[in-house]
Amino acid sequence: MQEYHAIRIDPTPGEVVALLSAATVAANGFHEERLLEDDDAKWRKFARTLETSVAGSKDFVAGRGRLPTSQVVGSWWTDHIERKHIVVRGRRLEDESAHDLIFRTRTDERPPLWHCYPDHLFLKRDATSSVWLAACGCGTVGTPESLGWMGETCGPCYDQREELGSDVLRQHRPGMLPAQHGTIHALAFDREGPGFKSSICRSGIGRLGSPHPYSILLARCTNYGVKPFTTKPIDVSSASSA
Repeated sequence: MQEYHAIRIDPTPGEVVALLSAATVAANGFHEERLLEDDDAKWRKFARTLETSVAGSKDFVAGRGRLPTSQVVGSWWTDHIERKHIVVRGRRLEDESAHDLIFRTRTDERPPLWHCYPDHLFLKRDATSSVWLAACGCGTVGTPESLGWMGETCGPCYDQREELGSDVLRQHRPGMLPAQHGTIHALAFDREGPGFKSSICRSGIGRLGSPHPYSILLARCTNYGVKPFTTKPIDVSSASSA
């Protein structure tokens, strides 16, 4: 579904306008109905908003919410050293599965940082409280403020990359587990070393590759319920579907 995705740090207003225009062209593609207008005046107004706003997200949708439609989303967030991250996405929404993306019924509740870097931000909640946590590829997890979060890494990893180059973080992995066929209901950690490919087996178990001593086994939901792990796990924790 996603056809355009660009990240820029401290872009000029002209660069922001160019990103939005490119995203519009990509979202519209070769379609013939409910196309988003490539409106230079609207893009310049959005760019001016970024100059005075610390963080936020705004979407532009053609066709007044009817499907199929073209959508462009501009999100921005400022890190603790005052760099402004601008993320622009353009996509074509084809069916009812995209309902929440059009009307923002769920995504409006999420912070601007999530709209910029959704693979690294997670909501932890229980019966009495909730908190957004960032997950770095180095394994560190905490609130963005406590980690000195820099967009896609924690503060220390950002400093290390600036000093030694991007190769120093080549073992990093996204904080989000890869897409599975069904809801993940449980996790287990299996001491078989790194190097596994992400896969789904007939037994309903997926194995996630990792550079760490433990690989992760995923139990997925099937039409007949959650199938058991076929390999004895060292540690298991159940994940709430809430």
